[in-house]
Amino acid sequence: GITVIPPMARSFSNFSETAVLHQRNFASLHKPIWMKRSALNRSERTYTSTVGWTDIVFLQEHGEYGNIDTCDHIIQMISLGPYDEYDELWEVDLQFEDAAHENSERAVYWFNYSSQTFQDEPDHRVDPWSCQYFAEDGPLSDSDAVALPEFSNFTWVVWHSGGFLGEVLFGFVPVIEATGIAGVAGLILPLLQTINPILKHVISEGGDLTKGGHAVFFNTDGYILGTSDDVISEQDSTIENLESDNEIAVVLRQVREEWGAECPSEQHLFEFGEILVDVTPLYPEEFGLPPWSGRWCGLITVPRTNLYMHLDTVVDTGLILGIVALASLVVSCVFLMTSLGFAIRAQRIVWDEKREEDMRRIKAATRSVNSLDCPMSIMRAEDFLAMKSWECHEVWRDRGKLLMLDTLDEVRLFRQQNSILFVSHQWLGFKLPDTEDLVQMGAMQRAVKLGMADSDKSVYVWCDYVSVAQRHPGSQRIAVLSLPVYVSVVDRFIIVAPTSNHRDNGELCDVSTYSKRGWCRMEMLAKACSSGLSEMYVCGGDGQTLVALAEMEETCLSFKVFEGNFSREADKEVLVEPILGLYSLMLHQAEQDAGQVHHILAEINGDKNTFFPQKYVLDVDGERSVRRPLFGNLVALVERFNQSSGSKKGEPDSWTRTISSSSTASSFVPPSELSHSYFAIDSAAKDFKREVSM
Repeated sequence: GITVIPPMARSFSNFSETAVLHQRNFASLHKPIWMKRSALNRSERTYTSTVGWTDIVFLQEHGEYGNIDTCDHIIQMISLGPYDEYDELWEVDLQFEDAAHENSERAVYWFNYSSQTFQDEPDHRVDPWSCQYFAEDGPLSDSDAVALPEFSNFTWVVWHSGGFLGEVLFGFVPVIEATGIAGVAGLILPLLQTINPILKHVISEGGDLTKGGHAVFFNTDGYILGTSDDVISEQDSTIENLESDNEIAVVLRQVREEWGAECPSEQHLFEFGEILVDVTPLYPEEFGLPPWSGRWCGLITVPRTNLYMHLDTVVDTGLILGIVALASLVVSCVFLMTSLGFAIRAQRIVWDEKREEDMRRIKAATRSVNSLDCPMSIMRAEDFLAMKSWECHEVWRDRGKLLMLDTLDEVRLFRQQNSILFVSHQWLGFKLPDTEDLVQMGAMQRAVKLGMADSDKSVYVWCDYVSVAQRHPGSQRIAVLSLPVYVSVVDRFIIVAPTSNHRDNGELCDVSTYSKRGWCRMEMLAKACSSGLSEMYVCGGDGQTLVALAEMEETCLSFKVFEGNFSREADKEVLVEPILGLYSLMLHQAEQDAGQVHHILAEINGDKNTFFPQKYVLDVDGERSVRRPLFGNLVALVERFNQSSGSKKGEPDSWTRTISSSSTASSFVPPSELSHSYFAIDSAAKDFKREVSM
């Protein structure tokens, strides 16, 4: 066998022979971890890798060891840790130097920690580090690193690298043999890479308490040590370089104004507008880290409205930020930040505010379907029939071919002389709504022709690709949020779902796949809430015929929105207020006429918990599931609100006037494409197209 310790020059004469030394390091190194979740029962604790290591071995020849200052007879190995926190692959940088400097080799490669094997052949297409770099200019040199006091038998230095690594902590010890120092072994802790996932975990684990919140660690020198947000770019990781409108930057300016520094010497809990803020001073040595030149601070912000929800969760929740363990020494970092005291002191007030918030949501939901937040864009049926290819909203707008209806009263007046057709469909491409041979366009145009033949009114079409902004995400988001209102006031609603294959992934698409979409179900429910099933049609199969939904004996279509599929499960929360508004209007309609909405209302009453689930399960990071609130007791509040504050008889509201103005032509059939089944508030355009095209 090869003598590994002490390493002899005759044992390591070239690069390939260093593998055994490398494997020895991995085999003896306890896997670096930080604790994601603390628990009294150790078996329930969860961990993740984070820390890297460095090892410089001096080769021995003629009784003398190599020298790091002259790079004679040394093997240098550096690994900053796994590729990501869930990966077993470590990227390793290894360099071999012989005594005469005639054989200098360097390679970068992957090593699998679990199997203790090299993942692939080393990549030698990298230039060796110069001796000067390690001796004078490297991260351990006096010019770039700040020495910290000796701690836990390790010598520590901290190096500010800037960018995404931030502050890098090095802890190292000499490897001593009987005849001298045989090398240097150490651990590398890039603080941003270590603390960022801890803080992200804290925010996600906090549930309703920390939803929409932010967390950051920083020190009195102004360096950011970790953050829950991706606010660190290629530039220096400092408070000064945060964007001025970033929430953390705004709050830190307020802290400095109130207490003279971003990192005050005492803890402070305070309100800043609609934000709750906790800023707490921390000293690294109190948590098992080497003493720093100054103190650290931890800051957490959460929306004040979070305290309206689940106070029992608030009372029982502690924000454990994490424990970091470094190889053979235990370096722990536990940060406890809560707003429990604030919540307990204000509990009674918060419950009152919770009730007020619930009623605010009910009133907002009712108002949302009684007004147009975004003008309704429609196209003449003749122009729709003349289409030979799909052109987006902006093209038709610039041609002056779109009619804009700004209010529900304008819609009502317009429909006295005209009819509006709405087509709901599943997109058949990721970026375009149809197949290359325009299967859906053909089906839609055939439906419009049938409608024009049987109607004595001018026909207009609402079609998402034409009627909703495609180039401006903000405008698109507002239009998408108005979809329930658009659907509820049109004359007829047509589901266009011909059997065809998705143009990008080749999957079969038809009425059944349409019905699985949560957003498509929302569109159907919006129409059913306003006029029942009487004005709803289905164009499926070969796309040649239309069938009235009310006359279909069997159908795979479902109005149970929250049992449908969503590409983003969190979209369900966005739909709560629109669905409440539609339900309120349906209750109002049921009081106004004898039968249009009673069928769907009876279906809802028969399975109300499915139509309006109190909670739903959200998968987080593919690792765990959390239960989040949806409707709670809001449905009961809507019903009571509707009973106590319905429109007076003979004085219908604008929505009732609008839907009551609908024409009653029995066989009029219109098309128009909608169903960008998406609706994510923070990434509207991207998620909108992704959902409908999958």
